[in-house]
Amino acid sequence: PPPTLPRQQVFPELSQQEDIFEEVVGGPLASFMAGHHVLLFAYGPTGSGKTYTMQGTPEQPGLIPRTLDRLFRLPGSMDVSVWVSCYEIYNENVYDLLVPLGHGQRRTLKLGEDHDHRAYVKNLTEVPVQTAEDAYALLCVARLNLSIAETRLNQSSSRSHCMFNIRLVRCDDASDEPAVSCLTLCDLAGSENPGKTGNVGSRLREAGRINNSLLVLGRCLEALRLGKGAEQRAPFRDSKLTQVMQAFFVGGGIVSLIVNVSPSPAVLEESLGALKFSAVATEVVPVAAEPRHTKCRAAVQRLSKVRQRSDRWSADCDASERSFDEDNVAELFETVETLQRELDRAQQTIAHLRQRVQAQEQSIDRLEDSRRRMVKVYE
Repeated sequence: PPPTLPRQQVFPELSQQEDIFEEVVGGPLASFMAGHHVLLFAYGPTGSGKTYTMQGTPEQPGLIPRTLDRLFRLPGSMDVSVWVSCYEIYNENVYDLLVPLGHGQRRTLKLGEDHDHRAYVKNLTEVPVQTAEDAYALLCVARLNLSIAETRLNQSSSRSHCMFNIRLVRCDDASDEPAVSCLTLCDLAGSENPGKTGNVGSRLREAGRINNSLLVLGRCLEALRLGKGAEQRAPFRDSKLTQVMQAFFVGGGIVSLIVNVSPSPAVLEESLGALKFSAVATEVVPVAAEPRHTKCRAAVQRLSKVRQRSDRWSADCDASERSFDEDNVAELFETVETLQRELDRAQQTIAHLRQRVQAQEQSIDRLEDSRRRMVKVYE
């Protein structure tokens, strides 16, 4: 008999795109709007419908178009700025999908690490958008630049992992630092059996890279499933895909996984492998992230409390100075000095956070310049 595998939700054959969106994306999208980082990715063998699920068709929009539409309809969406970027991981190289291909060779981008130890793509084009239509137009541009090829099992087989990113920046009056959250929607390339796809030459090398990155992802989830301390053993740095996904799993994030399987007997082994991957992923529970702006607010509140305590002790010292002997006065002044040092540290924290805000503003200015250049290119 076939094995019984754990799962959280199974969609029947007649399920519509809207049903899947409401079940899979609704909750995580609300968390994204609240300041959390969210990863949503589709996994499965080639030809199983991952791209249809994520991108869809004009008649049946997939999860990405529906997410964009819902995002700009949510209450409070006018109080934030939204930035969009898209890149692919092809043969372990990262390419910007919003840069026109032209006639020259595409420039390989490198990964970096931010102050929160989250991997990011250096020099990636990021475009501010004000409507769902603007964001969808960028998705269409990215699709034109995506690496695809024909195999025996799929006439339009994705040869790369496509990462569509939505970055949301919200300015909070109660905090000196804007709240930044990222939603990454990932259409993974499908796992392949070279003997079935007929891949040779460059197609075979592509399949090898794809299968290896998916294998590393599976190993990372298996390590995380084992529990405490597993994040140190998980081989996240063994592939570009797992490097950019790492922060969602061990840095505090919300992860949703859709597993696509095919009813075709030709890919039965691959479909079973995808279901086993799902069974492992089901037992991995990422720790929910604390929105960054709450850290700044906590520092401000702490500073306020320290000031109140310092003022109170200073007032007590002034009022009771004559009634204390020398030992009591010395102890009181030592307490005041301790509080003053704590106050100084809190003020340094605030100054550091303000510097980070200034750096982010400069980054936004640079991205705005990039957007203007992009507009000139497409004009």
